[in-house]
Amino acid sequence: MKIRLYGTLDEIEEYLRKIKQSFNVVSVSKYYKDRGHSELYRVYIEVRL
Repeated sequence: MKIRLYGTLDEIEEYLRKIKQSFNVVSVSKYYKDRGHSELYRVYIEVRL
């Protein structure tokens, strides 16, 4: 399954830690910053049960 996490860097790191507790994380993309002056990022992860 592929999942996109979207939020601040702190939010993404927190949820990534939680996801790693329940799923086998196969890959994590680089962090992509939103355009403009946004403080939001997105990261794509691939997980398996």
